[in-house]
Amino acid sequence: MRERIERIHARLRTAYGSSAAGAHTPVQAVSRDLVDTLVMTILSQNTTDRNSERAFRRLRERFPTWEAVMEAPPGEVVRAIEVGGLAPTKGPRIQSILRQIKE
Repeated sequence: MRERIERIHARLRTAYGSSAAGAHTPVQAVSRDLVDTLVMTILSQNTTDRNSERAFRRLRERFPTWEAVMEAPPGEVVRAIEVGGLAPTKGPRIQSILRQIKE
């Protein structure tokens, strides 16, 4: 899974470059695993940074691996991330994306 994400990341950097549009400094390097970053991005939609970080932390405490998140009953994922808002939408979306990455 990680290799595929790294290939996608490389393709995005090739297509869009490594600096923000109009900026003179490079985009901050991803400081965490690429799947972590992807899930964090989904959790950050329409909520505060604080709530999305709490949702991410609860998700990772409840499920030790992304494989476990992917295979969990959807309701358990929703309950784990509900503090972040829009959990009934974000939970199944995260699981679907994880399945697509695995394929």
